Amino acid sequence: VNHKITLSYKNKKINFLLNYNQLQQLDNFLICILFFIYNKIKINNLLSMTMKVPLVEGRGLHHKIVFSNKQITLIDESYNASPQTMKNAINYIENLDTKNNQKKFLLLGEMLELGDNKLKFHIDLLNYIVEKKLDNIIICGELMKIALEKSNNVNIICIMNIQSILKYLRKKVSNNDFILIKGSNSSLTNQLAKDFLISEVK
Repeated sequence: VNHKITLSYKNKKINFLLNYNQLQQLDNFLICILFFIYNKIKINNLLSMTMKVPLVEGRGLHHKIVFSNKQITLIDESYNASPQTMKNAINYIENLDTKNNQKKFLLLGEMLELGDNKLKFHIDLLNYIVEKKLDNIIICGELMKIALEKSNNVNIICIMNIQSILKYLRKKVSNNDFILIKGSNSSLTNQLAKDFLISEVK
């Protein structure tokens, strides 16, 4: 399904199309468009090509993998994370259509390099998840663990190492389920995504 995006700028409206999988990269598209506008570069060619921009490794690419003898879809967002892109990922998995009892798992690692307010950003993120009432949320990392203790959300599971995460998922995942992995590049989730991709279906 294609989505029409409208950007209002100085009493002008700029329209372009994105497919559903590209929506989680909306911030990146907006930055590119604003760069063109600021530097007075014609944007018609850019706007006409938004639907052709491919997803790349670690930034939303979908992979069919075999995990615990089941074929599932891994959505790899493990390259980087900020408060806004984390929320984008949460919104994406919330609105992802499923059928035939497919489950959606969301694995979130830490957001790094956020300065003195880093813990607040993590607490705010977990509170945002509470509003969404999502199931199958797994978090990892010290900042996430502390944030969970302060937010006191019993529906979010904190697991602190890769092997334990994999063990938990082996018990929960069924054929055709989705797993979205998101976190900063140097967080635990980055290595976890690499471990999953070893089993990608070629």
